[in-house]
Amino acid sequence: YNPSLLEVTKVAGKDGKIFGNTSMYTWLGDTVWVLKKQNEIVGFIQFRILKRKPIVSLHRIGVKSEYRRLGLGSKLFQKMLDHCRQSKVEKVRLKCPKDCSANLFYKQLGFSLVETTKSRAGRDLNVWEKEI
Repeated sequence: YNPSLLEVTKVAGKDGKIFGNTSMYTWLGDTVWVLKKQNEIVGFIQFRILKRKPIVSLHRIGVKSEYRRLGLGSKLFQKMLDHCRQSKVEKVRLKCPKDCSANLFYKQLGFSLVETTKSRAGRDLNVWEKEI
């Protein structure tokens, strides 16, 4: 399996048919890139470039379990960074539950932990940032 053969397709953030009935498209203005192997969706990244600040807010990134640890999440992230550089974005910011294993992934991507805050539901969230 060669990740370089994957196709990255840019889709509208409101098209719920791609992922089924999820809350993924509740934010208007998001960009979602879908990573496909032939006709199978194997991963995605969802983000929004903020209009008032040169910051991108990374909302979600995911890869199907059988395709993890192949560098695909990193490939999606790098694709987003390349797009953001062209859009003059200076920083990526995200929040991740403190007890989530994805925190290690963000650390490996070069993010810095800037603070821990609480969600509306009271869950501890790590706030990560990365300069572009």
